[in-house]
Amino acid sequence: MATRKKQDTRTLTKKEAQQFLEILEKARRKAWKISEDPRYTSYIKKTFKTIEKKLGNIRIDYYWGRMTNFEL
Repeated sequence: MATRKKQDTRTLTKKEAQQFLEILEKARRKAWKISEDPRYTSYIKKTFKTIEKKLGNIRIDYYWGRMTNFEL
């Protein structure tokens, strides 16, 4: 019988988590700018407002401490 090789598991490093959250914040700010820009239609502004809220909730709703082994 063949045995399975155990995969090494790890958490995110503090640097990886910070980089991800910075990218997320840039996207959230861009969505906010589009949602406030009067040149766009109301449908686009409403859609980007929803996207901005969802991106903001990612930072709040997830257990970043657990994902980074409580380093963040």
